[in-house]
Amino acid sequence: MGFLSKLFKSKPDKVYHTSIGSFTLVYSKKEKNIWSSASGKFCRSVGGTNTEPDPAQLEFLSTIDERIESLSTSITERFNELFLEAGLDITISNWQDRFAIGGVDIHNVSPDNTDWIISFDDQEEDVTYNLFVEGTEALDFSIDS
Repeated sequence: MGFLSKLFKSKPDKVYHTSIGSFTLVYSKKEKNIWSSASGKFCRSVGGTNTEPDPAQLEFLSTIDERIESLSTSITERFNELFLEAGLDITISNWQDRFAIGGVDIHNVSPDNTDWIISFDDQEEDVTYNLFVEGTEALDFSIDS
């Protein structure tokens, strides 16, 4: 093997196995480390060190279905507000009728607060809506098209 082949040889992925699935280190630079898992119903990402995902964020993810369910009414209301603000003649009675969760990204977990994002894929249009959640409050949307 030549010098350049050794120098530019790709490193194997770092994988960390947990009770909620395997997480792969997908980004690592200085103190910013992102672990991601595509197993399960949707993609999930958490922070951590360069050796393992953050345990508090993994614990939060272990109850993500219940957390999303508890926000269900609020999510539907936020979608209807967004459509109204945009001047669209769209009203939904339940967000699950039109949207599927594409991913969840946990930003911060602390005893006082948790910041996270739920990505919703529109099943009728080629649009993804990202809902920023702080604690148990659905705050604001951003839109990716």
